[in-house]
Amino acid sequence: EKFAFNMIIDKEEEIEISKAKIKEIESLILLELTKKGVEIKKDSHLLLMINIMDYKEGNAALRFFLSFGAGQVKIKARVTMMNILNNEILLQTEVESQTSSNPFNWSSSLGTERGVQKKFAKAVVKLLAN
Repeated sequence: EKFAFNMIIDKEEEIEISKAKIKEIESLILLELTKKGVEIKKDSHLLLMINIMDYKEGNAALRFFLSFGAGQVKIKARVTMMNILNNEILLQTEVESQTSSNPFNWSSSLGTERGVQKKFAKAVVKLLAN
């Protein structure tokens, strides 16, 4: 049987991120999980919780003209895997992904919001593989 768990993504109350962007991140994580042969099952006793603690959409023009940290895209989240049968926390850590500080990456996929979302999704899935 394939490894399976339920997944919930939410955010800290003060973080400004649209539901659509949360859905985009969720879709990217699901895509990465599917590549690894992992299933999402609502009735699983394992629960993956991703709580977005910081989200910055960034600004490509600022990154290009001011470079080195200005206008960066950033996602930071607490990732917790829990067994809901006994409330045991199996994994809890923070994952952060952001644009490169290299001013010449402003137009590459690593310099885009979508690129950072993909990088974040891969980092979350890599955690689960360990």
